Amino acid sequence: MLAVLENAILAYQKHVFSPGRRGRKLFRETETWLLSHDRCSPFAFESICDALDLDPSYVRTGLLTWRDRQCARAALQASQARLEDDGVIPVIENRVDARRPPEVRAQA
Repeated sequence: MLAVLENAILAYQKHVFSPGRRGRKLFRETETWLLSHDRCSPFAFESICDALDLDPSYVRTGLLTWRDRQCARAALQASQARLEDDGVIPVIENRVDARRPPEVRAQA
């Protein structure tokens, strides 16, 4: 049972931003499985959590929180990249340089 849950979590995390059709489909299927409240099948998410003495809501909330953070991080990176491409903000290397103490910048 643990192997089934581990495989699902790994697939969910691996394919969250998958560009390929197969990866996106696997992500959607895994997310549907995770969000299901079905307990009829022994391999249903909630049945597996019950067998492993895990709270399904806790596991589900953790994965959804992880997904939301990944989406927010990706959106921020895309926004920064667009601004850098437009010349609105300097490229990342220059911003990192600006955070160094002046004596370190002078040596570079």
